[in-house]
Amino acid sequence: YMYHDKIVLTCVAEIKRHIIKKRYDRLTQTTRRLRYDQTRLNQHLILVMRKIIGFRAYQGKNIDNYNKILERMENT
Repeated sequence: YMYHDKIVLTCVAEIKRHIIKKRYDRLTQTTRRLRYDQTRLNQHLILVMRKIIGFRAYQGKNIDNYNKILERMENT
């Protein structure tokens, strides 16, 4: 369970960082209000998972569990 907890915490931290960065970039470029619907949030999650998988593959680490999570995310 500890290994899966680490995966989830890594994903959550990276997702939060990604959303905050994208939101900051948009708010500094425009004055309109931003709203995140379910589809947009899901796309953020998928992008972040792809980045995590790419980075872990670059490090030579196992990405099997991450690929399974990504597959589930893309199919929902």
